Amino acid sequence: MMAKYSPHSITISAVLFLETFSIPSWPELAQRQPNPLSQTVARSEELLVARITYKEPDTAPPPGNRESSGTRGRPCLTGATPVTALVPDRRDKTGGLTSSGYPTLFFYVPATFAAKAELTLKDEADNTVYETAFTIDGSRPGIVSIGMPAGSASKPLELGKKYQWGFTLICDPEGNSENPFVNGWIQRVELSPDLKAKLDTAQQRDKAALYAENGLWYDALTALAQLRVENPAEPALATDWKDLLNQVELRQEIADTPLVK
Repeated sequence: MMAKYSPHSITISAVLFLETFSIPSWPELAQRQPNPLSQTVARSEELLVARITYKEPDTAPPPGNRESSGTRGRPCLTGATPVTALVPDRRDKTGGLTSSGYPTLFFYVPATFAAKAELTLKDEADNTVYETAFTIDGSRPGIVSIGMPAGSASKPLELGKKYQWGFTLICDPEGNSENPFVNGWIQRVELSPDLKAKLDTAQQRDKAALYAENGLWYDALTALAQLRVENPAEPALATDWKDLLNQVELRQEIADTPLVK
């Protein structure tokens, strides 16, 4: 015997079915979906919080020359921007701090006729503790890095001691007056136990931020430069680099110049 269903019962069943499996409206779907714009804003806020900020230390280096002056006779540089050391230069203080016994220094080299450069490092008694000479490609501007090799014949920098570095482009091997020259200072300091513990577990970018926050200019720049060399296509690192250089008022064209491997 077949069951009989009235039209009213079918209508009621259909309504109950639709209520049980109701389709959410468009506004409800929009609320459930992640908002790309809000995610972008949140990411931007996160980057602002994580900005690498250099805090100038109380320890003041002696004055120096962050930028080279003009040379007499035949021009050595073909660009308008002079040879420039990538260091802070404020209120007659040229240079900064490092925690490394074998630090790395960075210099902007414009397009030049010179094919050779040299770096010297002297203690406060004017004794040479490290020197090196190397060839350069002067066909285009670049930022060169010069590191004291660990385990070399040179001794590591001593804690608490100030050292003067000098960087020279050799345009005229016979006379120093034709050679663009910059000089400044570096002092090695000891890490606090708290900072050392943080660095031991930090990622490379966080290390750069910690170094900068604690006034260790050379270490912050080295950590960030290493990241840029390893990740040349990462725009966030390029932004970090430009921002850090701008904080110590280096020329914009220097911040835009590539690192030379």
